[in-house]
Amino acid sequence: MSEQSCAQKQNWRNQPHSKAYNVPEEALQINPFQVEDPLRVVTAAVTPVVMISASAILISGINSKHQALSDRVRGLAAEFRETDTSMVRKENILDQIRLFRRRLRYVAIAHISLYCATACFVAMVMVISFTIRVSTLVAATLPFFMAGVVLLLIAVGFEIRELRMSNETMRLELSDIKTGEGSGL
Repeated sequence: MSEQSCAQKQNWRNQPHSKAYNVPEEALQINPFQVEDPLRVVTAAVTPVVMISASAILISGINSKHQALSDRVRGLAAEFRETDTSMVRKENILDQIRLFRRRLRYVAIAHISLYCATACFVAMVMVISFTIRVSTLVAATLPFFMAGVVLLLIAVGFEIRELRMSNETMRLELSDIKTGEGSGL
């Protein structure tokens, strides 16, 4: 091998690959989620997984609440249909059922919001996983995360509204009971 070709080969080894292959520097910018560091991808996917778990816990609580509200409405409806229920009590039951219907609507909205939030967080995990191959997807993670958080906050807002209404339900249920000091209530 000639001295000149050895010098060229040595010169090529010392140059950055972008110059050796005529590749622009911008094309070689490192994506934080590239294959060289799959641990970063896993770490980035943990945050939405935690949000998925939090949403699942909230969904479980709302499922229980929905079940209890539905059971109470069924119980009131059965009491309303009984022939020996007084007209005053029937009016009270109708007021409670109206309130329960609103409460059930708020719980349903919260439920749907939480499921949509969970879907956003799952989509975010999938997008983060795909960034290993397609680095342009990195920009899509934040909108999914923000949408999930907003939906979670909407659900919490409707749950707070429903909780405030529960006090009104109790007031209606106890309206015919005198609460004097000796009654124990």
